[in-house]
Amino acid sequence: CSHVILEDCSILRNNGYGIVHVVQTNVIFLGRTIVRNNNARAIFLSNARAVVFGRMTIHANTGVTGSAISLEQKSRFDASKAHLLDITNNSRVSRSSAVFADELSSSSTYEDILHNANMRASTNACPFQF
Repeated sequence: CSHVILEDCSILRNNGYGIVHVVQTNVIFLGRTIVRNNNARAIFLSNARAVVFGRMTIHANTGVTGSAISLEQKSRFDASKAHLLDITNNSRVSRSSAVFADELSSSSTYEDILHNANMRASTNACPFQF
């Protein structure tokens, strides 16, 4: 299985369909990752898997569905308790403020992200949608 490793990166002020757009592969975030002030979904996964090792901040992004993380087609997003996932101040145009997961992406979505990661979430009115 192929994979991409992103280490200690900042992804700032971009426009597009998905700022980190991953299809049919794995992406591994190592160290400190900042995804901020983007005018699109911050992380879009389609039949893919993302794993966080370190600290990830997803802040002030605007998307149509899932401004921070959008999971489609059996995608997974994994972070363990030893790592920090900080999702704050994201907004959306239509569905789900922070995290959107379609019905096929059930293995590591809301409950796993919320309960397995050391996570701080914003006070978005509806941060998760399935």
